Amino acid sequence: MGKNLDLSFKLPMIYWIVEGESGEMGKPTGMDAVRQKATYPGVLGVTGAKDQAHRLGRAALLELQSFTAAAEPLRQLAQYLLIRRQ
Repeated sequence: MGKNLDLSFKLPMIYWIVEGESGEMGKPTGMDAVRQKATYPGVLGVTGAKDQAHRLGRAALLELQSFTAAAEPLRQLAQYLLIRRQ
């Protein structure tokens, strides 16, 4: 569950750096491609990276179903990660 939640958090940041605006991101965009770094969007494409982030987020939510009410903050975080923009 932790791995799915972690990657569903990180993947959007990676593809936003690819497709985002420098001002919106607070850092130059497209530099990973210029540096030929292996990234999820570079390997899967931006759409594939987005799809993977959503799959991982949904998997984290499914895994959290078996936890008690004490895990509600994690469930809310996983749900938020599915809809956040930046």
